[in-house]
Amino acid sequence: ATAGPVRGLVGPAIDPRSGAVVFQARGDLWERAPDGQLRQLTDDAAVEQDAAFSRDGRWLAFVSDRGGSVQAWVRDRETGADRVVTRLPRGLRYPAFDATGTTLFVQQAGPRGTQDFTLHAVDLASGAVRALRAPGLWPGRMGVSGDGTQLLVALLDAPSARFREGRNVLLRVPVAGGATSSH
Repeated sequence: ATAGPVRGLVGPAIDPRSGAVVFQARGDLWERAPDGQLRQLTDDAAVEQDAAFSRDGRWLAFVSDRGGSVQAWVRDRETGADRVVTRLPRGLRYPAFDATGTTLFVQQAGPRGTQDFTLHAVDLASGAVRALRAPGLWPGRMGVSGDGTQLLVALLDAPSARFREGRNVLLRVPVAGGATSSH
């Protein structure tokens, strides 16, 4: 741990079991327990960010550049063991678990960077990665439906070539495939 106040807190996630808050500061993950105790979870030269808990609180997902490129990692909260669960080109962001904690959803940056993210589902048992939605997503945290069958993400909608900035709309993405719907 480091002396002094921890500043620049971003990306908080609440542990559903204990109520502790995990967040990023100084390029590492930190945990603040309900009693106020502060603990550094990662302490290395890599950057860890975008913490997300499984619904039962056993697993903590995050992205890190530990292996040289930004990939998704999962920590077993009972043992403290970390494992990389993706090996995709280009950076990943915003992991989110399905309802059962067996699938991790991630967004992958495309060739244009932050304007063409692709949405993927990662089976945590086999490591199989399946693309759910082609580029066009605007990067940001995802919502997962209570039953885990749908994701809610932001989509950059460019109504015309003249209005290139477009606007963000919400997009429902069925995890099993099928038609998406925007709101």
